[in-house]
Amino acid sequence: MDNDIKILYENDLRDLKLIEDEIGSIHRYYAQNLDPLRSMRLDLYLNNVLVGQAVIYWISSVKGSIGVIYYVAINKRFRGRGLGKILVLSAEEILSEKGSIVSLATMRSSNKVSTRLFGSLNYDIISWDHIIERFGSDLEDFLLRATCGYEDDLLAIKDLSQNRSMDDPWKKIYSLYQYLIDEVERHWRNSCYMPWRRLYRS
Repeated sequence: MDNDIKILYENDLRDLKLIEDEIGSIHRYYAQNLDPLRSMRLDLYLNNVLVGQAVIYWISSVKGSIGVIYYVAINKRFRGRGLGKILVLSAEEILSEKGSIVSLATMRSSNKVSTRLFGSLNYDIISWDHIIERFGSDLEDFLLRATCGYEDDLLAIKDLSQNRSMDDPWKKIYSLYQYLIDEVERHWRNSCYMPWRRLYRS
């Protein structure tokens, strides 16, 4: 690709115009309610033009973190050039640096672009119903709260750890589960439930 591509990383989540334009104002609102100390905005520039934006966050414990790729948006005029893949891979690098041993994202099964994107990057994509059947409702509820993925029907999960001897992100989730319950609950209340409550009571 004969273009100048650069990605800037920001903790400031106020400027999410591209996400608002491409995904909607409701998603900008939820992203702006994330903990600024545990989240980041990635701005992707192509020839000095902002063409992509992602929002990520991480939830940490003494045993490690889980990372969430919350939103990925590419300007519709620049889609189909592999820019979404560049954003997701850059997000994974940041989440790894923050100690995340797995990366999570949610999406709708009708969003074929997202399912193809994450599938091409070796994510295991699974429905919430299948998670309940395979792992039980407690883990499904934990992952729903961790991702705030209530409007989506699919979860994407990938192992980010340096030691991939187990080669199974689900084992990594189980290894962290008991250490992250309280932090996931805090995240869910502050970044998912309370913003939802304020929005629908106004």
